[in-house]
Amino acid sequence: MGSVDEEPTRTKIGPRGRLTIPVALQRAAGVAEGEEVVIRVVGPGVFAIESVQSIEDGLLAEFASIQRPTDAVAAIRADREDDDRA
Repeated sequence: MGSVDEEPTRTKIGPRGRLTIPVALQRAAGVAEGEEVVIRVVGPGVFAIESVQSIEDGLLAEFASIQRPTDAVAAIRADREDDDRA
């Protein structure tokens, strides 16, 4: 991956709303040709572009600390036993 401090580069929105991201910026962001990205409006005249892989990696990292029961049946039984005691 390249520098996060990559110099801003001007580009134009082309026919049919197409946007070309310069290769230097693609490299700096670690995004390859053909990779799927998500683009969203952040504010008036401001877009954010993020790779789908980056979004997936962020979600996986965020939920990695959640402990999952190794035995779903045992977890349900334990919950029912707790409810019966209450």
